[in-house]
Amino acid sequence: MLIKMLQMGKIQEEKSFADILGIIRAHQDRKNASVNIEHLLARWEIGGYLSSKMENEGWGQATIDCLVDYIHTNAPEERGYGRRNLYNMVAVYEAFSTPDFLELVKRFEERNGQTVTAHFAYSSVSQTALGHFCQMPQLFEASTFTNLVEIISRTRTAQERLSYIVYANRERMNAKKLRELLACREANATSLKNISGSAGFLKGELGNLSVREDEAQLTFWNFLDEGGPAVAANYVEFPQTSPITPRRSGSADVAQQAAMDVGVETIAVPHIDFGDSLDAISSWASPTVIVSDGPYGLSSYPGDPATPEGLAEWYKPHLKAWYEAALPSCTLWFWNSEQGWANCHRMIEECGWEFRNCHIWDKGMTHVAGNVNTKTIRKYPVVTEVCVQYVRKNMLSSAGKKLPLKDWLRAEWERTGLSFRETNVACGVRDAATRKYFSKDHLWYFPPADAFARIADYANDRGKPSGRPYFAKPDGTPFRHKEWELMRAKFRCEVGVTNVWHEPPVRGGERLKGERGVLHMNQKPLALLELAIRASSDPGDVVWEPFGGLCSATIAAMRLGRRAFAAEINPLFYRLATERIQNEEKRLPII
Repeated sequence: MLIKMLQMGKIQEEKSFADILGIIRAHQDRKNASVNIEHLLARWEIGGYLSSKMENEGWGQATIDCLVDYIHTNAPEERGYGRRNLYNMVAVYEAFSTPDFLELVKRFEERNGQTVTAHFAYSSVSQTALGHFCQMPQLFEASTFTNLVEIISRTRTAQERLSYIVYANRERMNAKKLRELLACREANATSLKNISGSAGFLKGELGNLSVREDEAQLTFWNFLDEGGPAVAANYVEFPQTSPITPRRSGSADVAQQAAMDVGVETIAVPHIDFGDSLDAISSWASPTVIVSDGPYGLSSYPGDPATPEGLAEWYKPHLKAWYEAALPSCTLWFWNSEQGWANCHRMIEECGWEFRNCHIWDKGMTHVAGNVNTKTIRKYPVVTEVCVQYVRKNMLSSAGKKLPLKDWLRAEWERTGLSFRETNVACGVRDAATRKYFSKDHLWYFPPADAFARIADYANDRGKPSGRPYFAKPDGTPFRHKEWELMRAKFRCEVGVTNVWHEPPVRGGERLKGERGVLHMNQKPLALLELAIRASSDPGDVVWEPFGGLCSATIAAMRLGRRAFAAEINPLFYRLATERIQNEEKRLPII
């Protein structure tokens, strides 16, 4: 019976793969008429199809990998359908099919006298295989898939996204020029003034956007209007306080752009700001991972305090800003000395981060300097640092009170008027629900999405009608399968890995050196940064490195196919980091 079920599952999976290949070929047949539209429509339909499968049938990375192999085997001539691009298709579809965004598009098109109803031709798969399929807005007709990916990776609100789509369409921007536009954070709000030719529309229809009137901030955009996008693309003398994206040149740049234009897999180009990260993060995409490698209180680099006292207050504004910006599934990896972390731990928790584990980086005996005199230092030689794992402590409201998820589940069930014994009936178990999902003690378990859905359905069917809806999002709508799963941090443990990481200090070609020795005393091994990022994120997720230094976490994120955002306030380290990123872009396989 089990073998038969597995065979049936494989047949159904292959049928779904064939559906996706049908979408590709349906649009391929029409490409001669309009290359860009069919290219974009194919990716929109596939994104919708995969989104439906992920939500309703639990498709994950393993299934996506099988799909990649299937397309490669059955249609080797089709390019641009690797794993990363497939995840980008899902991200684009889900970002631009939300009710908020579609309503904004509708109002924009009606306001500008444009046709609201899309006239695109879709494959038969989207019309029959998908229960609910959102059609692509006609506004996208003049856009490109790579531009849409750039926009969702660097913006957060529907208003911002629509603004940049309209502006990029008007100026006929390719992905490279759009990336440079998105990188200039201080000009972002000002650029919105030019999108419809009227700041009034943006203020009245696109929400309460902060459009600065400062004359100094208008300089670049006035220049753009006077000289056109071709001139503006070469206007590189931004104020030094403005963040910029490293400019790339040579064959790697050409190959990168060519790859993006034809839609094949590309490396995730990072975004690095020069200046204080607190001034920059408002323009960054929401993170799934934050790698904090800031002050230790050891005077180990310029700006690092001499002692760990006061570190907690120093980190406080950063910790709060990270919490507000982070996704519910975010993990914070906090690097420091043991004493530095001990001073900061309580503040980290007060700012909304929940402790998960303390990882010890054991550098080995070779890290001990030969002239260490234990009679003088009166302690054992130190060969360790810590990397402490925190997760975002998510809160939801029940009867007007914000509660942690464990308390929220109990409070929502209490509102139904049903006995807690009935949670077991809802889940179809003997006593696992009361023992795990509704326990008051430390044995509490986060309910899987399937169990949560049964609990919510049972409560809304049988609970007090006056209290409905139960177990809903703040807007009153039910959690979707994937939305509930993402209410806790991502994590996967590689076999054999514990909380003690045996890794020597950075040496050899990985260590950045100058004429007078190492360039940064606190450079972290890429192996450990990749380990942490792999454990707590998926390809396409966003990684923040607020204290860039040499941007080792950014390099690790690039190699793993994550989108990286970093900041560095020291001019020397900023220059070294941008050069390092440029070299990494040339080294990575681009096409």
